[in-house]
Amino acid sequence: MASQNSTMYTAQIAAGAPTIASTEAGGRVRCVSDTYLTTSAVTAGSQTITLCKLPAGAKVISAELIVPAGVGTSSAKLGYGTFDAAGTVTVVDDDRWGSGVDLSSAARKQFVTVAADADYVTTSDVAVVLSPVTTNFATAITFAFVIQYVTD
Repeated sequence: MASQNSTMYTAQIAAGAPTIASTEAGGRVRCVSDTYLTTSAVTAGSQTITLCKLPAGAKVISAELIVPAGVGTSSAKLGYGTFDAAGTVTVVDDDRWGSGVDLSSAARKQFVTVAADADYVTTSDVAVVLSPVTTNFATAITFAFVIQYVTD
């Protein structure tokens, strides 16, 4: 049976191989984490929670939401948007890093779950946004998040 090589390995051993991007090999892993307490209900389909800012050239490799009990039967998606000088966010891709993630039980919920999610590299500074999908997020729910990304 013949062995198989990944695209990265093939590129690394090729004669005169181009330099591998730092987001693919040798880049720095950085982490951003925080908590957020909803101060009012977040409406499914029309509102978002802006979690943090990521720099241009960031490749998200892991995104987790730590969900408490009491969120209900909601699901969520994680994406990004651009922002202006005042910090106002315009959502560009509301499910870049995951869609339909079940939040109905207290646990750590993983968002970057398929290869396509992990292949995207930001081309400018972006704001990371969390959106409820099926039902609203209630008032006074504290979420925690941890996002790991690779850059330079």
